[in-house]
Amino acid sequence: MYGVEEDYDLSPSRSDPVAISHAPTRIEVSGSRLLTGREGMEEIIVWSKVHGAYAMVVDKSIYTLLVYKNGVLHSRYPVELGPDPVSVKERQGDECTPEGLYQITWRRDVGHSDFYRAFHLDYPNQEDRRLGRTGGAIEIYGNGSGLRPGEGGFNWTAGCIALSDQAMDSLFALCDGADRVGQGTRVALVYAGSLPDTAYHVMEDRDIQE
Repeated sequence: MYGVEEDYDLSPSRSDPVAISHAPTRIEVSGSRLLTGREGMEEIIVWSKVHGAYAMVVDKSIYTLLVYKNGVLHSRYPVELGPDPVSVKERQGDECTPEGLYQITWRRDVGHSDFYRAFHLDYPNQEDRRLGRTGGAIEIYGNGSGLRPGEGGFNWTAGCIALSDQAMDSLFALCDGADRVGQGTRVALVYAGSLPDTAYHVMEDRDIQE
């Protein structure tokens, strides 16, 4: 475990050959503005604060899922991705993770998911379809090692985001209440490369006790 994100560098580089063909990623937020991954991350933090709600950010560049509540970092968890963790998903079967602003459409509990527990995302959304992107069944789910690639974990999914079962239990524990995690919760999938100031906290990968 690490206390501060800048203490380590596990990020897959967009200068790698697999990423040379990709321009800086931009995500659709409001239907009228296109934002970079970092800006999109900041946007969803603001959304969480304005709406007094939970929101999630998966930053592919540091293999981390961050949970925000009321715009404040609530908890963070290591994730594992697919074999190509850098590129943006363009088509079914490319084993890439999408980038953009999504919502949870439903959740699958134990016994109803092949990966312990799962949150299903609305990929492809309207912007993805406009760009001709295909595929589907993108989920945040369990069965992960709880370790980042480079720390003992590895990228094994087909483009989904894998957490440990314990982490999924922690997320499912947030599924009750008026500000719960559940259907409609915003999830930004980004390659930020660096974190906004609001994401720098001296803390371990765990739930923060409120």
